[in-house]
Amino acid sequence: MPATVADCTVPVVAGHRVGDVAFLTVAAPQGCAPSGPGAFALLRAVSPGAPFLGRPLSIIGGDEGLWSFAFNIIGAGTEALAALAPGENAEIVGPLGTPFGAAFLGEAPVTIVGDRTHVGTLLALAAARKGLVTRVLLRDDGSPAIPVFEDAFKTLGATASRGNTADAIALAAKGDDPLAIAGEDVLAVALQEATPEGRVAEVALHQMMGCGFGACHSCVHPLRDGTVALVCQTTVLPLHKPAFAAPTP
Repeated sequence: MPATVADCTVPVVAGHRVGDVAFLTVAAPQGCAPSGPGAFALLRAVSPGAPFLGRPLSIIGGDEGLWSFAFNIIGAGTEALAALAPGENAEIVGPLGTPFGAAFLGEAPVTIVGDRTHVGTLLALAAARKGLVTRVLLRDDGSPAIPVFEDAFKTLGATASRGNTADAIALAAKGDDPLAIAGEDVLAVALQEATPEGRVAEVALHQMMGCGFGACHSCVHPLRDGTVALVCQTTVLPLHKPAFAAPTP
């Protein structure tokens, strides 16, 4: 977790939505900097009727005094955030979490595989790698959000395309560049099995959470060694460590 964590109100600088996908930029809390792509903040709209708890959203960028977010609009909390206009306020707690490892921020090419469920973390990685070779494959489930996120990756300079789970497995199995993953368990399980043991591969976990600091233990994720991780404290892990629910036959 970063050394300095803010708990404050910040103004919205910009925001727009494309269908059920929202993009939001706020003024960064003073004296706070994300530890790297993978860090997140709890964000809550300051508006009548907005849910009390903040929503965990990955921080994209962090330069020039701005934090940006990209997220699916899936309930009252994200709907309230998507409705914020420039000049309105949001409550923020962050930065929290842990970033991708150093191998993902070097000059060597990196491969990103994900779906629409947790794409903010992967966009944060692509933003941090702007100007470097970054290849992105999004598992296409037919959602209108997929082309929106594909365009967002391309705007950041990544080479982005769509495919299915078989395409993702092939990409994981044959490459040797660092592999970053975020998505539903069915995708994570498939890539966990397909990725060669010697390949550098990390996965961004996502879980509903309450406090963001580990006190409420609502964001517990099981590990393959029988222990658990608190997602708010270990946002990104080596791919071989987490246990994921096996797909239903």
